[in-house]
Amino acid sequence: MNEIYDIAHQGNISTRQSYCKLKQPLRRTNSGQKSLSYLGPGEWNKLPNSIKQIANVNTFKHKVKEHFFNQMEIKDSLGY
Repeated sequence: MNEIYDIAHQGNISTRQSYCKLKQPLRRTNSGQKSLSYLGPGEWNKLPNSIKQIANVNTFKHKVKEHFFNQMEIKDSLGY
């Protein structure tokens, strides 16, 4: 993944929210802002650290899917 995305360095700051954040590349066009290379880091940065730290690929996929469905339910219940 390091070949595709750059890790956002926080200097000496180490907080729970800064764990393994990715830089979102600059895209000037609407089509560029809809690409996976642009949207991927933003979605990754929104994941809780507990999911980012999972080593097993199948467990990771299950937890990511569960997280997104939970987010959809929350937005649906709020009327978004």
